[in-house]
Amino acid sequence: MNLTVMIPSHGELLIESGQKVDFTTPFIRTAQARRVALPVSSVMKSSPKNIFRVIKKGVGDTIAQGDLLAEHKTLFSTRQYFSDVPGTIVHIDHEQGTVVIEEHMTSDETLNCFFTGQIEHIDNQKINLNVQHTHPIALASKARHNGGLLYYLNPTTSDFTEDDIINKYIVTEMIDNMQMAKLGTLGACGVIVPKVHRGVEGLDNLVLQNEEDYKHIVTHKYPYCLVTPEQDTVIFYS
Repeated sequence: MNLTVMIPSHGELLIESGQKVDFTTPFIRTAQARRVALPVSSVMKSSPKNIFRVIKKGVGDTIAQGDLLAEHKTLFSTRQYFSDVPGTIVHIDHEQGTVVIEEHMTSDETLNCFFTGQIEHIDNQKINLNVQHTHPIALASKARHNGGLLYYLNPTTSDFTEDDIINKYIVTEMIDNMQMAKLGTLGACGVIVPKVHRGVEGLDNLVLQNEEDYKHIVTHKYPYCLVTPEQDTVIFYS
């Protein structure tokens, strides 16, 4: 049985077709973007409104460190501005006299897979994952794309540890702010509940559209879930 996982639009993909993955498998190496405003008019000693007379590049142009960004020639001298920042020009401000460059930097942060199974193939920003069983359930609330292990919490007990909770979605019938705070402290990803609980804040709060679906979940005790905001569903699978 196939399970489709959407690939985020940013970062370097670290998995491949045919690979068996779990929650410890590196998934994506993220890329960060930083915007830098270069004081072109100030350095060139020209009026900000005249920046387009000296600038040698345009919005959308990619520049390397040391590229000529602006130049102003007179009869007796030539003034030049060489960029000390590599990236893409995203804005030229004729009021401030600045050129805004988006500098892309490779981050050391690597995100692990939030899903588990055998990858059949990857194409069109989608991962087709081979799993045993799937059971999609509609959500009454919006959620971000995520997933993980499940922990089934009896609302009448507090006998659980950080090892039980960390990096997991908590399936529970009742929840209050005090419990949410404790689960957040222990590193839970979020909670999955059969109905809205007013005043509950923090963590991902996934409310099932149909309360009857909750009985199915706790009866079958699926080990994993995948949240798919494109369809407003949470897919339980094994």
